[in-house]
Amino acid sequence: MTPPARGTLVFGFLGILTCAMTWPIAVSLDQSFYTHADYFSNLWNIWWVQKSVLDLGTSPYWTDTLFFPTGISLAMHTLSLANSLPGALLSRLGGVVVAFNVLTLVHFWMSAWVFYLLAHYLTRSRLGSILAGIIYSFCPFHYYYLPMINIVSMESLPLTALFFMKTYREGGARNFLVAAMATALTAVSCWYYLPYVALLAGGLAGCGRLWAPEIPFLVGLRRVATAGIAGGILVVPLALPLISATLFSDAEHPKVGRHLHEGHDLLGFTWIGPPEKRILAWPSAVGYSGLLLVVLGFREVRQHKTWMILAGATWLLGLGGSLTVGGSDTGVPLPYAALVKLPVLGMLRNPDRMFVLLQLSFAALCAYGWVGVARRFPSPTAQLLAWAGFLGFVVLEFNGSPLRQFPYPCSPYLSQIAADPQTGSIIEIPASTGPYAARYNRCQTVHGKKIPQGYVTNLAMTSELLAETTAWYTSVARRKVAPGVFFERLRRSGIDLVILNKRVSAPRRPEDRETFIWKPFAWVADWLLPARQTGAFVYRNAANPELRSWLEARLGTPVHEDALIVVFRAP
Repeated sequence: MTPPARGTLVFGFLGILTCAMTWPIAVSLDQSFYTHADYFSNLWNIWWVQKSVLDLGTSPYWTDTLFFPTGISLAMHTLSLANSLPGALLSRLGGVVVAFNVLTLVHFWMSAWVFYLLAHYLTRSRLGSILAGIIYSFCPFHYYYLPMINIVSMESLPLTALFFMKTYREGGARNFLVAAMATALTAVSCWYYLPYVALLAGGLAGCGRLWAPEIPFLVGLRRVATAGIAGGILVVPLALPLISATLFSDAEHPKVGRHLHEGHDLLGFTWIGPPEKRILAWPSAVGYSGLLLVVLGFREVRQHKTWMILAGATWLLGLGGSLTVGGSDTGVPLPYAALVKLPVLGMLRNPDRMFVLLQLSFAALCAYGWVGVARRFPSPTAQLLAWAGFLGFVVLEFNGSPLRQFPYPCSPYLSQIAADPQTGSIIEIPASTGPYAARYNRCQTVHGKKIPQGYVTNLAMTSELLAETTAWYTSVARRKVAPGVFFERLRRSGIDLVILNKRVSAPRRPEDRETFIWKPFAWVADWLLPARQTGAFVYRNAANPELRSWLEARLGTPVHEDALIVVFRAP
């Protein structure tokens, strides 16, 4: 079999494995698997890009469909155009939920495939590279961020690593351009990953004497720096809205410092923080199967100190700005606190996401581990049998299926509202702010009308708007606003419909579980994954006769009522 044919076979195998490991997404593309606030926000991103870019031909970086009639800049919102734009095209065929699910499958598949290419470049071992690609893509971290399509876009990181390494070692215009383009792809996929590219490229270049001693250090460094500058030039026009919002806005945005303590625990990967303290121990987080590969093939692994250094450094940085042990902050300062004070790296925000670089480095060590293990089996048949055993171990350990479905039904009446040209804007109550308001984004993808509320990334909101909307809607929710003031605001804002929801969002109750989990991920995924799929909130039925009476006294008889909503025509 020719090398291209083998590569095609591996590509197809990883695609089939993706469907199996994320089952039943592939056969339930029109079904929702999350009620997480960020999932609703990402569905809205797809809908908004379709509306603004494809339908209206306008910039997606400002909208008055949320926070109507004032509107809001989306320059600092996690719009993720590399996902929302193809998602917008896909949504024309099947809707935003189908688009999101297709993108999820593509990212798991491509993450495994691209890492396979990186590992094959490093080791020339096809079998070891397949194992490494699976370990990278189907790690608990990837499942953890399932509702956040921007962070699920993990394939761009091994792609940048591969071509920065090729640039360092080989030079050449092709490697140079692909490294720059991969950097730009990272930027429009997930802004949070862009500093990771800088750290990864800098770490690989700094360790160049270790992994490419045949290349003069200054030559390799110059090549990587040139590719990095070219990548920066490509990123700048893509980042202009973000740069403008950052440099020229007078608004006070949330500070990076508030995220310094959101790192991992010394004892493991923090799945859910206090009061539940769900901490997945480090062996469970990176994978016992991978650890076994590294241990058994350590004679080979220890020769590749670059990846050992990167794994150790990113693990330390992932612990955050101060040391946390067993869910308790010790106050001991860590390097991350100094790192985020550097230019550009302040974008890192949550240190827990540094785990993706740890997993990348660890998966590279796993590929080398297989090389060492394979030497123990001189017979090709024995090697294949050993590989099949490791493959079964990896798949069994990292299998997240079957994923549960968590539908959030929007009233069918919203589709009728969408077709009503006399309705331009809606307000939904009981009113909520922040992540609680994400359900308004979800239903807006159905009715398509402007709303004076919504959920965007905190960085996208000015402190003034955040404070004003929080104060106003909190007052409305608690009925502290006088009826006359509320209805006068409706009139001034041009609101056409008032929707009273019979389902409300509420904090999810903490569950009593083990604090430190040493079992393989698959053993505990059935209760870890739903916690992330649903997020911090649940949606419960709630009768609200007082609020209904309050509305009926001023707005009269509802124009529609079903099991989910009561609809009033605003005066």
